[in-house]
Amino acid sequence: MTTIREPTRYGHIYPPDTVWLAKAAPEPILEPDLPIIDTHHHLWVRDDQRYLLHEFMQDIRSGHNTVATVFLECHSMYRSDGPEEMRSVGETEFVAGIAPTMPASNIIMGHCGGPLGYGRYLGKQDEVFATWKAGVTELAKCPNVTMKLGGMMMRLAAYDYRALPKPPTSAEIAALWRPYIETCIELFGAHRCLFESNFPVEKMGASWGVLWNAFKRIAAGASADEKLALFSGTARRTYRLE
Repeated sequence: MTTIREPTRYGHIYPPDTVWLAKAAPEPILEPDLPIIDTHHHLWVRDDQRYLLHEFMQDIRSGHNTVATVFLECHSMYRSDGPEEMRSVGETEFVAGIAPTMPASNIIMGHCGGPLGYGRYLGKQDEVFATWKAGVTELAKCPNVTMKLGGMMMRLAAYDYRALPKPPTSAEIAALWRPYIETCIELFGAHRCLFESNFPVEKMGASWGVLWNAFKRIAAGASADEKLALFSGTARRTYRLE
């Protein structure tokens, strides 16, 4: 694949640059026996990228102990008319409409609640964090809400991965994401939090091995029971994977 060196247009999903990703220094896999359930990944064929089971399996064979995954996709029940940019609201309306008929299954909040660092949020990291923290603090008061940890490679825009000479290390990613992920764990507790890869989106900036090393670095101070919950136990219970 041709290496691209142009500024990232945040909000857009790009196919990973495999040549650029290969420039990362090899990292030993941290805690290789810790079982992982990846709670958020995609499989798709897009105009510029194929990412199906074969590609996904190549990624997860990194040395981390991935024991199960949760496929996530949407693009359903959109409005059939009205402004194009508003049609996706139909999916939310559909889910809200059937919610009263469903048992009190957890609501799962994705991507740490979606903090943003680009567009009108550029250069406002402190303001964004304060507003985000106030929101997730209120959300954590709802006992039926579980928080997914991850999914910030593109949204947070902490660095321009398409302009860097090589990918960031797991330690660098952990340092950038730690304030958000640690805050979520403190507010929700390990038994209401679960990690997600958001692959192949996050592959724009990091390999599978580096990404899960970053998560393990952030969770390094957790107890063995808390780590088990964060990396697989909460997912087993929430998604009824027993």
